[in-house]
Amino acid sequence: MDTLKDPMEMFLSTSLCCGIMVFMDSFDFGQAYARSAFLQFLTGTFLPDDFRRAGGNGEAIAFSSKYTRRVTRLGTSPSLGLDIFELIHAGGASRSSTAKEAFRLLLRHSDKSLALIIFAPEGRPAAYCFSLVRTGKFCRGEPCRYSFPLGETREARATEKALATKVSNVEDLFSRFAIDAVGRDFCQNIAEWHKWAVTLARFPEGRGYNVILTQNDNKQRLIRLITRLIFVWFIRQKGLIPSWIFDKQEMERILNHFDAASKTSGVYYNGIIQNLFFATLNKYIAERAFTDDSKSRQNPHYGIKTLYRDQKGESLFAISHSAFIELFKTIPFVNSGLFECLDNMAGGISQRYIDGFSREKDRAAFVPNALFWGDGACDGVIPLFSRYYFTLEENTSQDIDIAVTPEIMGNVLENISGASYPSHESESLKTYLWQKLKNTGAEYSESLDTLFLYTDAPHGFNKKQTAVLLNAIDTCKIIDPACGSGAFLMDVLNKLIFILDKLDPDNKERREWYLIERIYGIDIQPIAIEISKLRFLILFIASQSPDKTRDNFGICPLPNLETQFAVVNTRVGIPKNSDKLFMLNAPLIKIKQRELLEIRHQYLNATSAKEKTLSRHSDRRIRADISALMQEYRVISPAVAKKLREWDPYKQNMPASFFDPCWMFCVRDGFDITRVPQYAE
Repeated sequence: MDTLKDPMEMFLSTSLCCGIMVFMDSFDFGQAYARSAFLQFLTGTFLPDDFRRAGGNGEAIAFSSKYTRRVTRLGTSPSLGLDIFELIHAGGASRSSTAKEAFRLLLRHSDKSLALIIFAPEGRPAAYCFSLVRTGKFCRGEPCRYSFPLGETREARATEKALATKVSNVEDLFSRFAIDAVGRDFCQNIAEWHKWAVTLARFPEGRGYNVILTQNDNKQRLIRLITRLIFVWFIRQKGLIPSWIFDKQEMERILNHFDAASKTSGVYYNGIIQNLFFATLNKYIAERAFTDDSKSRQNPHYGIKTLYRDQKGESLFAISHSAFIELFKTIPFVNSGLFECLDNMAGGISQRYIDGFSREKDRAAFVPNALFWGDGACDGVIPLFSRYYFTLEENTSQDIDIAVTPEIMGNVLENISGASYPSHESESLKTYLWQKLKNTGAEYSESLDTLFLYTDAPHGFNKKQTAVLLNAIDTCKIIDPACGSGAFLMDVLNKLIFILDKLDPDNKERREWYLIERIYGIDIQPIAIEISKLRFLILFIASQSPDKTRDNFGICPLPNLETQFAVVNTRVGIPKNSDKLFMLNAPLIKIKQRELLEIRHQYLNATSAKEKTLSRHSDRRIRADISALMQEYRVISPAVAKKLREWDPYKQNMPASFFDPCWMFCVRDGFDITRVPQYAE
């Protein structure tokens, strides 16, 4: 059998046999895939009138492989110069695997350089994609696939906009599958929301009892808020965030006096979102609890920002605290500094309020309900997000989802933060690997180019050369000195993972996790660092498979990236005594730096607040020791020593006025792969 059977398909087939014309002008992309229904959409809505079906209900193609179960040619369009196929693939096949299968399919079974292909997982037609595949003269050296993810649970409104009318020519077809259109539309909507939010939200400012709610720095604070929300929305795609959190009716049941359109009440943000950010995603499931408010003075939970909070006086909740905790038990602990509340930076009575996660109404952030749900005139962020399909996987130059990707989110956040960064390429990676290969006596050949190609072609390196390449990747140090949204670093990381899959296919376990320790990003804007970290955290989540039967639902807590990314001014270095620079290699200094590297490795993987605090204290102590030794050896002056001690990698809202890779990242001999930034004058 080469068809997928469901009631809709059977109905349509019967209708066609009876001579009944079924029009699919309102085809529902949010429904499960059925061949007959999709053929009617292609005929009546999308393709030119010269579309011709292959046979009655498709022509079976003799093409099968590790990932492909069966292929059916559905038809052809002479005016567009393309064939249309249905490819049923193994349910666990990755995006890259199915893309490669499509390229091989065209090579073997089509004389055309374009194809429209429906990819449906075997036995699960509820999640499929509709792709334009370009090869030959229509691609730049390598084949590429552009896909609309469709099916049940997929937000389809943006898709309907692109596919709602007949294609007139090839250029029109390409424009329908252009990710730029989705990016521009989404970017404009988020920018409008952010502009509106700046006028309504208020955040606490000050220390101790001297705190006021203000709109100062609202632009940056709201970017931080939207960054956290974006991460939540992305991991919702993995089933890690329950639907009730974004359900109005559920909010009416859970929250007191909930009015979704209110501009004067922020009960949703204070009751649900802040507790989700700071006391759920940032806390082990078994340790989640509310603050103890039984004592009015000397409260043992004062300043602890990883416990649920209710408002003093009138409760935010219409349900009990125990029932509230129970609701959040289906959400895993994800860790990462992204959800660490910034209020407790100073600690004690003089703590500084930034996020405003407080039981005191006059110290709690005010973000009105309308910003999330809309007020009738303006869209809230929840209905705005709901228009689009979000995908956790980063696009590559050969496989592109027409959806909101982490890359698009990076561009959106750059746009609303006012930053502007050039496009990024990672040819420097190929140059670095070639320099290592030259030492083996190898001559430059097509093997290195083939290693970067998005195909299954063997790389052609011998065992010695392969070992050299693996060691080069294992020891490389990569930096972007103006990282923005992290595009260059993410591009390099994805290429490294892709290359490792070719060089060492039997050892794929958690490659992202060990490669991140070789990647460094710096930027003068704190929010740029937040955006970059967001991209990498999404990648770490995307690489995992949730399992409800395992501890923490099978999710490994995310790494803490504060020691890999720093907010600094790269144009200013620290003055050193050149006559004494050799003392940097003094045994005591080298020992201390090795200790610091080990502490930062431990911090990267720390999951509890206690572990993080201990690592930070150790980091601070060792940095002070190194600074004192450098001053003792007269490598630096007392004034510079003081500047070094004051810099703290864990306080990423406080930019450093200097940059020194040895001090900040323990990198003594420079970086192997560097993007040269193009600063705007």
